[in-house]
Amino acid sequence: MTEFPQVISIGGATQDVFVRSDGAQVMRLSDANREKAWLCFDYGAKVNVEQIRFNVGGGATNTAVSLARLGVSSACLAKIGRDSAGVQIEAELHSFGVDTQFLCRCDGNTGYSVVLTSYEGERSVLTYRGANSTFCAEDIPWEQLTQAQWLYISSLSGESDEILDDLAVFAETHGVSLAINPGQTQIRHGLLGLRPILSTAEVLLLNKEEAAELTGLPLVRCQKPGRPADTWDLDAHLKALKAIVPGWVVITDGKRGVQAYDGVQALFMGTYPTQVVDVLGAGDAFGSALVAGLILKGNMTYALKLAAANGAGVVTEAGAHFGLQTRASAEALMQRFVEIVPQPFVLE
Repeated sequence: MTEFPQVISIGGATQDVFVRSDGAQVMRLSDANREKAWLCFDYGAKVNVEQIRFNVGGGATNTAVSLARLGVSSACLAKIGRDSAGVQIEAELHSFGVDTQFLCRCDGNTGYSVVLTSYEGERSVLTYRGANSTFCAEDIPWEQLTQAQWLYISSLSGESDEILDDLAVFAETHGVSLAINPGQTQIRHGLLGLRPILSTAEVLLLNKEEAAELTGLPLVRCQKPGRPADTWDLDAHLKALKAIVPGWVVITDGKRGVQAYDGVQALFMGTYPTQVVDVLGAGDAFGSALVAGLILKGNMTYALKLAAANGAGVVTEAGAHFGLQTRASAEALMQRFVEIVPQPFVLE
C-alpha cells in the first residue's frame, strides 16, 4: 500500500503563460519609510515580447512540487477544469511525484494567469481564477485528511475562502499541523476574521507588505543596533501576530531576507547569492521548504537555511517549478555559503 502523503497542499492550480518584454519599464516612488513600484508599458503601443513560456502554477501545485523535490511526500488538493489546462496540470504533478488523488474536477475552466516579467525579474500577474473560485468544503475528503501530518494552505479565492474556519477546526480536532500563507482575499478579513485559522497555525508565512496590511501597523526602516542596515523594523508586526499564532511567525522581504519569531527566539536569515531571472513562486518555494525543513530536521535553523536555498534556486528560472532544489542541491548551496546562517536578535 502506498504511504499516505505527509503534507497536503491546499490552494490554487493554474496554467501560467510567462511573457518577458524588455520594453517593460519600472516606475518607483519612495520616501524614507515607504516604497511602491509599477510595471509599465506605453499606452496604445504594440510591445515586442522577447520570451514566452507555458507552465503550471498556483499555490497548491507550487508547494506540492517543491515538497516532493525536497523528499517530503505531498499531495495537491485543488480544483481544475476538465480541459486541456487541467490535463497539463495533472500530468506535471505526476512527473514530479506529487499525489493527485485529491484533485477536484469540474465542468468550468481551469484557472489561468498571464505573468508579465520585467528586465529585473520582477513581475505583475493577470489572473483568471476559474475553477479555483468554486473550490468548497464539499470538495475536501475530510476523513482521508486525518492521516496527514501537515496541511499547507496557500491563497484561496471565491467560495474557497469560506473553508478556512472548517480547516481550522479540522486541524485542531485531529492534531494535524497547519502552515498558512494567506492571499489577499484572506488578508482582507483582518486579524479578527482570520483569528480561528491563525490560532491553530504551526507556521504563518507573510511578506512584509502583507504583515503590515494584516496588522494595520506601518512599515518603517530599521535603525536598531546590530540589525542589517537595509532591513525593515518588523518587531511590532511579529509581536502582534505572535499574540494570536501559537507557532512560528515568519515574515519575508525578498532579497533583504526573512525574520522569524516563536515568542522565545527571533531569527534573521539573509539570502544566498544568485542570479535573479524571475521571482514568481519564490514565496511558495521558501514557505514549502521551511515546512520541509521542520519535518526533516525539526528545528528552525535548518528550516530557514533550506528555505533560503530553495528560494535562491527558484528565481534562477522562469516558472515556479524549474529552479526548485532537491534536498542534496539545497544542502550543497548551504555548504557553499556556510557563513550565511540564521542570526538571533532581540525584539524591542
